[in-house]
Amino acid sequence: MQIARLVLASCVALDLDLPNVWLMHVGPPGGGKTEIYVEIANAYHPHVETADLSEAGLISMEKKTKGQGVLKRLGAKGVWTIADFSSITSLREETRAKIASALRHIYDQKWSRDMKGQMEPWTGKCAVIAACTNAIEKFHKLQGELGDRFIQVRSARVSAVELHNKAREQQRHRQQVKDQLHEAGTQMLLAHNGLPQMSDEVSEQIAGLADLCGSARKPIGRDYQGKIFEVLETESGGRLYQQFSAVAQADAALQGHHSITDSQLALLFRVAIDSAPIGRALVLKRLLTPQVPELGWADLFSTGEFEWKMQLTRSLEELEITGLVVKEAKYRASERALVLAIPAFTWS
Repeated sequence: MQIARLVLASCVALDLDLPNVWLMHVGPPGGGKTEIYVEIANAYHPHVETADLSEAGLISMEKKTKGQGVLKRLGAKGVWTIADFSSITSLREETRAKIASALRHIYDQKWSRDMKGQMEPWTGKCAVIAACTNAIEKFHKLQGELGDRFIQVRSARVSAVELHNKAREQQRHRQQVKDQLHEAGTQMLLAHNGLPQMSDEVSEQIAGLADLCGSARKPIGRDYQGKIFEVLETESGGRLYQQFSAVAQADAALQGHHSITDSQLALLFRVAIDSAPIGRALVLKRLLTPQVPELGWADLFSTGEFEWKMQLTRSLEELEITGLVVKEAKYRASERALVLAIPAFTWS
């Protein structure tokens, strides 16, 4: 339900003249990212759905495409859904860098492509809803190049049996499910109220969540041996704050609220954590749970959420670099059970 709310809020932000919201939905292959959430976003008009990413497909003057690239079809305002953002990871680094550069300009509402000596310009505003697998986490440089343009939400983990049953049921009623999702999305998009109010106190809370998000997903590169070789700068909170505020106001409008409530703050808290690499996100979820003031390595690993010990160790190492986690100079029963604490952020 929260993911659907985020998708709808990203679309409604366009109509409320709020800052752009670009949402990346991350989950395992076959988890229903495209079938469910992209279909909801496609209820917005105008919208354009593409299977993947290419620079040539953004604006095209070639006859075979009849001059209708993604941006021309969107026009001045619309929703662009990308069914497989992971496809960008299979491209050459030079090509990825060109697409990342184009996306940065598109987010800022202005881009032009030089093609055969002619400049084809586009100006406008679009929301982007992209589906992606966890493979995107391996490309820290790409994340750094895209900066704070995307916020992120993860699908909850489900068993293989649940995935199989879900896929079989969707296949049986495929068109019916798509029609129902499209209709539900359309009704929600038409039902929103005007722009809700945001108090100074709520604004400060949203700024804190944006800062948490920026620090938690700081791009950190590791080599093939797992050693850290590059740490990029923590992104500034400006764009993140704008996107978080837009999500909160748009979701409140969809819920019929006249001001931002705890329901919207809880939604943003999930986004802040889910935007971090999965290992860091698992640690932060535990450390930021109320009534859990401090935890050790052994406490965290005993939850069974980490696939291997090194995943936890590396996640803690990275969170230390971000400044969100610190080791205290005391031990529990085992040498690895260092006490951890987050000094600058409290969530209740």
